Amino acid sequence: MTHKYVRLSPGENNYGKKNLLQSQLALLTAIKHFNSYKLLRKEELIFKIQLKNKVAEVLETLSYVDKTIPKIHFESEHPMDAEERIKVLETRSLEEELEEIKRKLATLQ
Repeated sequence: MTHKYVRLSPGENNYGKKNLLQSQLALLTAIKHFNSYKLLRKEELIFKIQLKNKVAEVLETLSYVDKTIPKIHFESEHPMDAEERIKVLETRSLEEELEEIKRKLATLQ
């Protein structure tokens, strides 16, 4: 196998060097951004761990406060269960709709 050499013009030589330098610059910039990303991810992990610890402390404090505060039970004079409340709300809304329709009929006549 014989080696063959190709002569490059000065313009082609400059073009090749320019592209090589631009590629090196792009690669170094990408490495810089990647290192910055890794640093930010480490900081994020540290902050997440700190947040988890703080939340655990707050939950522990809340459970302690919940245990130490006396419980007070209020009972209303007329206890209604959820179904009765819904029925009352439905009848009120139906009555309101009936009144509105009656008013509209009165304005039309």
